[in-house]
Amino acid sequence: MIDVAVAIQIRDGNTRLPGKGSKKLHGKPVYQHMIKNVLKCVDFINSHKDKKNINASVYLLVPYDEFNYWKQAMSDISKPVVVIPGDPDRNMDVLERYKTLFRIKKPDFIVRLTGDCPFIPSALINKAVNCAVNHRLDYISNVDEKFRTMPDGFDVEVISSECFLWLSKKATSDSDKEHVTTYIRENVQKWMRVAVITGVFDTSDYKYSIDTKEDFDEVERRVSEKATKDRAARNMGYGIYEF
Repeated sequence: MIDVAVAIQIRDGNTRLPGKGSKKLHGKPVYQHMIKNVLKCVDFINSHKDKKNINASVYLLVPYDEFNYWKQAMSDISKPVVVIPGDPDRNMDVLERYKTLFRIKKPDFIVRLTGDCPFIPSALINKAVNCAVNHRLDYISNVDEKFRTMPDGFDVEVISSECFLWLSKKATSDSDKEHVTTYIRENVQKWMRVAVITGVFDTSDYKYSIDTKEDFDEVERRVSEKATKDRAARNMGYGIYEF
């Protein structure tokens, strides 16, 4: 069985938009929108694991000083999401949180997601996982700056255990530890099997991630606009996506 750890790195103590993960969109905190989509993907993968030989689990990687907050928040989620805290002495070392996950779980692949992407499509995560597993890739993403075509906020990356072990030894600067995978894209090795997910059309100018108050206000506007259209569609008998 191929073990896939779907990891969402998240923190509530952001400087540009404090508490952004807990801000409510359409009556639910931002993180709940994202986790709903992630769990939908994981449920799909696990429901087919007899055929695909893949087992997936969800992990929330958080700063050490936010562990209790996020553990409580996850108690409201109907399905298990394991919360893993960072190093108490290195709060901004995001890579260390992934190292902790790797030491505990020892997965064959790690899926890297960021908590400011509440509407990442579950099908996109599933596609990245299937491509990585089926083609035995060491790294696949849709965030490569040279080939990006997908919106900011649809970010997904999958890293093999071999590639992650290499990364954990090589990435030593503060910037590498904060951004985690930039070092891979800038230092691809000959032994690595690397791929990029692209779209038919270039929609990279669109932004669905939430970094600032302006981002949140714009996403909130879009969600409210969609809710209005959905109510009209429901009244006309059409199927809709439920938040």
